[in-house]
Amino acid sequence: MSVKIIRICTIYILMLATLLMLTACSEDPLIEALKQRDTQTIRELIDQGNELNVYNRAGDSALAIAIREGQLDVVDMLLEKKFDDGVLDVNTLGVMGVRPLMLAVSSGNADIVQALIDKGAPIEEKDNSGNRALMVLPATDQPAVIQTLLDNGADVNAGNHRGLNSLMVAAYMGHEKIATLLLENGAQVNATTSSGQTALMRAAHQGEVGMIQLLLNAGADVNLRDQEDDSALIYAHRQKHKVAADQLRAAGATH
Repeated sequence: MSVKIIRICTIYILMLATLLMLTACSEDPLIEALKQRDTQTIRELIDQGNELNVYNRAGDSALAIAIREGQLDVVDMLLEKKFDDGVLDVNTLGVMGVRPLMLAVSSGNADIVQALIDKGAPIEEKDNSGNRALMVLPATDQPAVIQTLLDNGADVNAGNHRGLNSLMVAAYMGHEKIATLLLENGAQVNATTSSGQTALMRAAHQGEVGMIQLLLNAGADVNLRDQEDDSALIYAHRQKHKVAADQLRAAGATH
C-alpha cells in the first residue's frame, strides 16, 4: 500500500472519529435551544412534538434547566403542553436528587411553584440529603413561595437527615418574614438537629440580631446547649458578634 493511500486512510479515520465524537457530545435539540435561550426554537420544538422529558449530560431535565435559568416563559410552555404519553414529568430527579419544585422555590417564583403543584409535583419529596421543598428557601426573604407550600400542606416541622428544618435555615439566612410565617404556622422554635443545634444558635452564629429577637419573642430557650456543650451565646462569641452576645445576655443567657 502506497504512502499516499495510507495518508488518505488515516485522514478518513480521523474524520470518522471526529464525527463520532461530535455525535456523542451533541445534546437533544430542546436542551441546545435552552442553552441558547432561543425561545422561538423551543416553541417550535414543543409544537412539533419533540420529547419534553429530556436531560442534559449533567442529568438536569429541560424543565429544571428552564426554572434554574429563569426562563419562565419556557416553563409555562412546558407545563401547558400535553403529548401522547400524558403530561410533562414535573418530578424529575436532577443532580443530588433535586426536583423542579425545589428549584422553583429557590427562584422565589410562587406562580411557578403553584403551577408545578397543580401539575402533580409532590411537596414532600426529598433530595439526597433529605431536604424537602420547604427547606430550599429563596436567596431573598420572599414568604410568598413558602406560603404557597404551606397552603398546599407542606409539613412546617419536617427535617432532613440531620434534623435541620426550614426555620433553622431561615434563621441562618436572616429571613425574618419567612421565619415569622413559619412560626405562625406551628414551627417549633426549640427544635434541634441531630447535633443539638437550634434555630437560635444558627441565628447567633450569623449575628442576626433581628432574627434572634424574633426567636426569643417566640419562646426560644436562650440557654439550650448542643452536643458540644455550646449555647447560642457561645456561638455569638465565637464569631465575635458582640451586639448579638449582649442581646442574648440581656435575654437571660448565662453561659
